[in-house]
Amino acid sequence: MEYRIEKKGAFQVIGKTKRFTMASGVFNGGIGAFWGFWDALGLCEKIKKNYSSDKDCNIFDISIAAAGTPTVNPEDEFDYTIGFPYNGAAFDEELDILTVPDGSYAIFNIPDGEDIGSFMGRCIDYLPTAGYELAGVEIEYFWENKPNEAWFLLK
Repeated sequence: MEYRIEKKGAFQVIGKTKRFTMASGVFNGGIGAFWGFWDALGLCEKIKKNYSSDKDCNIFDISIAAAGTPTVNPEDEFDYTIGFPYNGAAFDEELDILTVPDGSYAIFNIPDGEDIGSFMGRCIDYLPTAGYELAGVEIEYFWENKPNEAWFLLK
């Protein structure tokens, strides 16, 4: 698998966050329903227009394991955020601010037409075999004019 390692500074994302467990139907409707909620409220364009610091970013979705370790057990909890890089503008809406930690990230280009869940799973399986330890932060970064990316924070 082709990837690159990049050091990233901490940054903030503004959007909506929901806590899931691996056993909460995350792969058979939980996250899909959360995206449906996001769409029904028209949050994508509103947040991008008013609060995004990166107009080339189409959207983020971010999974962060609650304990800071990769989610592998059915009881493991993780926070899942849909949002945009935050520009710091004041807001009075029920939005969440998430600080994405600094560190070294393994970054993969997501092939066009690829099932993202399957691709993310392959990356998660591959990285330990390449000698990396995952730190429990996974990001899907969807761009307007560049290939979409999968980011994995490394320990």
